[in-house]
Amino acid sequence: MNNAKRLDTLDFFRLIAILSVMLFHYYSRWNPPESSTSLYPFGSKYNFFQWGRYGVEFFFIISGFVITYTLHATKTVGDFWKRRFIRLFPAMVIASLITYLVMLLLDKDKLFIHGHSLLNFLVSITFLPPDLLNKIVAPLHVQSNYLSGSYWSLWPEIQFYFLASTIYFLNKRNFTRNFTLFSIGLFLLNLLMYGIDTNKLHIHIPGGAMASYKFWLGSVFNLPFYMPWFLSGVLLHEVFFQKATKFIWGCLLVTAALGLCTCVLWLGHTAVIIYAGALLFFFLFIKYPGIFSHGIFRALNKAGVASYFLYLIHENIGVLLINRYGGSFHGFSGLFPIMVIVALCLFSVWFYGAVEMPVSKYLKKIMFKERKTLNQ
Repeated sequence: MNNAKRLDTLDFFRLIAILSVMLFHYYSRWNPPESSTSLYPFGSKYNFFQWGRYGVEFFFIISGFVITYTLHATKTVGDFWKRRFIRLFPAMVIASLITYLVMLLLDKDKLFIHGHSLLNFLVSITFLPPDLLNKIVAPLHVQSNYLSGSYWSLWPEIQFYFLASTIYFLNKRNFTRNFTLFSIGLFLLNLLMYGIDTNKLHIHIPGGAMASYKFWLGSVFNLPFYMPWFLSGVLLHEVFFQKATKFIWGCLLVTAALGLCTCVLWLGHTAVIIYAGALLFFFLFIKYPGIFSHGIFRALNKAGVASYFLYLIHENIGVLLINRYGGSFHGFSGLFPIMVIVALCLFSVWFYGAVEMPVSKYLKKIMFKERKTLNQ
């Protein structure tokens, strides 16, 4: 089985991750205490999916694996960023535009007030965090936010791309070692600052310095917090392609320990189970690469391929539809979110084939045309 075919299994993992997040947003996220009032017609009756929020961390592990694979298949840092732009930007613009227009047309009660702002639309398609942009334009007294709350996870991804591509193209041969050591050091620094901030280490630093650290490396450049997930994916890539040395295996054990530490300190004990489950999925995938590539999984993988666009459009639009129309099903209103999930999955699969793929091919033809001409 060739590598491309074996990697199809990752689309099934993407599907698991996006369905987890959707279940969380459609049954649990918009209930008190996380929301001032319940936006679901069924209230908190089906509030069983708090664990679904950790689907994002599963995405980060998948991203660590896939980006490492992509880097090894890319000749220059310019080519890498061109491919990332083609993969991310067109879908982001279209999904944001659809979300913005749907909010203007259907969200009459302004349940998602940030989704009504043209400024938020423009900020969101930059992939930059609103906190950073608000800091830059502070003298103008302009405040922006994400068009959809789900967009927050794109910024850690962008930071990871930047860090991984920089380290890789500085020294391709020792990428895994260098990235691993840098990532562990970055995480441990963040853990040290957490210990100082909570006074667990009985170390005092000036309040202004701590405030600056918490803003710049806690709110804005927040990659250190998510390093165990991305690094897990990077190291699992080496295991999958049988490149793992004793050093890599040792680093994977340390990374797993740091990931569990993150879960216990910041995310909760449920996250421990989810993280352990994600690692188990990957090791099952490594042992039996084609296990999720046959039969019904082949059909499900198509939805996984479209998971990026689905992730971008699912929250505001899905919750709004549930809020407005779910009550029409009365005693069966709890089934309406499942119908929304199926509908948005089908729409996203259609969008991927009819729009995203043709746009991607066109942009690749333009952006890599010069290199093709030179090679001829």
